[in-house]
Formats: sequence, C-alpha cells, structure tokens
Amino acid sequence: MTKRIWSIARLFLWGGLLSAPPWVARAVLLLAIFALLHLLGWRADTAIISGTLPAPGVAGELAILRGLLYVLSYFAAVLVAPILLIAAVLLTLMQLGPRRI
Repeated sequence: MTKRIWSIARLFLWGGLLSAPPWVARAVLLLAIFALLHLLGWRADTAIISGTLPAPGVAGELAILRGLLYVLSYFAAVLVAPILLIAAVLLTLMQLGPRRI
C-alpha cells in the first residue's frame, strides 16, 4: 500500500516533462481540489475579496484564507487544468507520429 502511494506521489510531483500521463494527473488533481473546496462551501468566503464582512460565527482570518484558497483553486481549474489537458493531447499526437494521426 505504501509503495502504491509513493508511486502516485512520484507521478504527480516528478513525472516526466515529455510524457502525457503526469500532465493529465496534475490536471485531474487541480480539478479535484477545486471540486472539494466547492463542496465544502468555501465559495461563500470569496465575498471577503469585495470587502464584504464574513458570515457571523466565522473568524475573519479564516474566511480570508478560505476565500483566497478557493479563488486560487478556481483559477487553477479554469486556466491551468485545460492547458495541461490540451498539451497532453497534443504531446500524445506528436509522439504517435504524422502517419498515425
């Protein structure tokens, strides 16, 4: 079990730059992080960015941190993940060669 966890961690962190699976894995990881934060309801804490006070019962510093993490994960999911997926597809097509496309 531990070896499997380490192999997955190596794929995410030290996967080759010229192979598509690590790029896809990183894109999926970014999307999963965003989905998790969205399901946890951290979207409501992004109101702090516009100067709105946090909801009653929520510490201001915690709301700021959660809002910032949600916005960063949103931008990663919307901007970075699609680029990684498109690059992985293009890299795979390039590695197949011009005759197989």
